[in-house]
Amino acid sequence: MSTFLKARAQEIVGGGLMVIITGGLPDGVIMSQAGIGMYYDLLGSCLIDMAELGVISEEQLDSFNLPLYYSSSKEIEEIIKANGNFSIERMDSLSHNIWKTSRETKIKVSVTGGRAVFQGLLEDHFGREVAEKTFENFETKLDENFSIIDGAAHEHIDHFILLKRNVN
Repeated sequence: MSTFLKARAQEIVGGGLMVIITGGLPDGVIMSQAGIGMYYDLLGSCLIDMAELGVISEEQLDSFNLPLYYSSSKEIEEIIKANGNFSIERMDSLSHNIWKTSRETKIKVSVTGGRAVFQGLLEDHFGREVAEKTFENFETKLDENFSIIDGAAHEHIDHFILLKRNVN
């Protein structure tokens, strides 16, 4: 995020505003404690299964990198302050109301969202058939492990951040 803020500081005039909405976690929560961390672990396990079955090679699996990090508001605030180019006008945490719906809806939204974000990456790295099979297996695993993910101690959130460019 530091590099992003540095680049935006060159583009935004003093007093200009910027809104950032990014996925995150509540302060003090680590990824593995949140349903979203379990979600990504489950998606990764689908790829591991395919490597074990010989559908993809270990080398293909090992060379696939999906660097995801969900920050806390405290971490974001520290990065913004260290950058020095912006002041925080407002920062809020937004919860996901989708998790207050039915099991079927949660699974469907999870798989559809995963496809929207990751299908292109998976197709580029593993091919279309593997990407399709990954999401078929993912839906099955989500269904089988639903109670674990749904019962996660913490849910992920979105951070809404309104920044104002400092006048230098």
